[in-house]
Amino acid sequence: MIAPGKLLEREFYLRDTLTVAKELLGCRLTVLNSKVSLKSFSGNEVCLNFQDIYACGIICETEGYLGLSDKACHSYKANKNGRTNIMYGKGGFAYIYLVYGLHNCFNVVTQGEGIPEAVLIRALQPEDGQTDIRKFSGPGKLCKSAGITRADYGADLCAESETKIIITKPENYFSPQITAAKRIGVDYSGEAADYLYRFYITDSKSVSKK
Repeated sequence: MIAPGKLLEREFYLRDTLTVAKELLGCRLTVLNSKVSLKSFSGNEVCLNFQDIYACGIICETEGYLGLSDKACHSYKANKNGRTNIMYGKGGFAYIYLVYGLHNCFNVVTQGEGIPEAVLIRALQPEDGQTDIRKFSGPGKLCKSAGITRADYGADLCAESETKIIITKPENYFSPQITAAKRIGVDYSGEAADYLYRFYITDSKSVSKK
């Protein structure tokens, strides 16, 4: 059994994107073998056995993307009826896209309706002491190792409807020391390439790049 935690509720995501990007650090991302909903838990208290879990880890690296004001964001000047459609809804849902035609990337939608912003989850830190510390290091590796695909696009991370992906704040949560840095792979975005919108747990060995 992994350490119990509290499911992050909708209100957590309906806030400033950079705040959410930083406060996701130290939370646990869990991918389950089968779908669950709030009815599966006692309130928002989550307690899981290892046999229920496909993959999990502590979020140790994120990047914020600020929609219409951020040239590095997919929703910047994009058609809201296209692949970024989910970003125009309320926060707490999964936005997943394919990069280089090879790798899936998992994002958490933030803010309220009509504000297309999101947080890319770049890396997880394994908790069991046995899994390779770099297994989930980088957004493509994370999705491949955790079994997240574009079929999970739109997944409700708050479990108000059935989902196999949830994010919880562990019972043993601690507020980590955070480093801010430039985002990776956005050199095409002009001045937005210099924004310090990437955040990672300073001493984590699972961060994709320091």
